[in-house]
Amino acid sequence: MRFDDHADADDGTRLYENRAVLVLRTRWGRVVDHENFFIDTERIAASDRALSEREPEFTVVGGTRR
Repeated sequence: MRFDDHADADDGTRLYENRAVLVLRTRWGRVVDHENFFIDTERIAASDRALSEREPEFTVVGGTRR
């Protein structure tokens, strides 16, 4: 499955945009394994840096805002 991912600021500014592929392995209708493949992983790192600059009270750790 291919999908596009994006995040917009409250003012409509596009903060992040990327494309990814999700590979699922199923067995009897249940997902037993999955992998994510992002086209540009540097966009993710740049998004984390930009988010930290916009909202310094949050720290991005391993993709999770804390």
